[in-house]
Amino acid sequence: MREMGRTSALVKSLPAAGALIIVPTRDIGIVVERIILELRGPLVDARCKTLTVTQPEDLTGIEAGLPVFFDHTFDEMTSKELREEAHARARQCNRACWPVRAG
Repeated sequence: MREMGRTSALVKSLPAAGALIIVPTRDIGIVVERIILELRGPLVDARCKTLTVTQPEDLTGIEAGLPVFFDHTFDEMTSKELREEAHARARQCNRACWPVRAG
């Protein structure tokens, strides 16, 4: 149940305008999608996407347009190299979604 709580907290924090959620398996992606629909409703669900990343080639699905979030299971179940690559790519995309402005 602890994992469900962490995923629910992630879903509650997603922007209403939509997001891309990175997951380590398609089954976990389905669970995340169901939680989004249940907790946030069909409008937010329609604006959110899940992306299963299991190998470096999957990282091409991470592109600017939607803010990128990671389900906690991705970090727990993914190799260090792939995890670091995915987080670096997500940071680049998130800068485009939420530019930092000085003062």
